[in-house]
Amino acid sequence: MGTKMPTPAPDPRTKPTPEADKHDRHPMAVCLDIESIRARSGNVKSSDPLVLFLYHLMRDHLPTGVVADLCRESLQSQNTVYTNGWLANYARTLAAAIGQGSSNESETT
Repeated sequence: MGTKMPTPAPDPRTKPTPEADKHDRHPMAVCLDIESIRARSGNVKSSDPLVLFLYHLMRDHLPTGVVADLCRESLQSQNTVYTNGWLANYARTLAAAIGQGSSNESETT
């Protein structure tokens, strides 16, 4: 009945915070080492506004598969007739703004 659960081993991907050392010696009081996470994930840099737009869209709003399907569908379309002229013109304006910013692309990985 009074079985004590073993303390989990510390996660090697994290490191203790100085605050945790001062106030809480609990083994799970850790923070993520953001620099090592960036290094493991690729630490990608880009000045292309289209990359930024797609990144935010997939990170915060739509599943990556939905975005991939939309891209595939857009690339396969030859001539599209839009039923909402205002929305089509707004999309055209945004596309032109993003297109102007993507001419000076420099990406690194």
